[in-house]
Amino acid sequence: MEKLASEEVYIDECAYVTIEIENLKNLYFEDVIVNETIPENLVLDPDMDVDWTFDFKNNSKKLHSYSLTLVEKSPFRKMGDERRTIRIQH
Repeated sequence: MEKLASEEVYIDECAYVTIEIENLKNLYFEDVIVNETIPENLVLDPDMDVDWTFDFKNNSKKLHSYSLTLVEKSPFRKMGDERRTIRIQH
């Protein structure tokens, strides 16, 4: 899994987040659920959802994007990118 986010976000500006998940196995997974946590001082933009449910075909990739707005009075928040390996048991 790779999660890309705006490096910095300032008050009343949007931060954009993209999550990419890749199934490297020759296995089909049904009803995979990704629950994302919204960082403090950030609000999810309307009409978007951070939680994600999907079926995962073998050897495929999935992308999910959403945006957040900084609402606290701090001048900016550092977001950054991360890469994680997740093992799915069946």
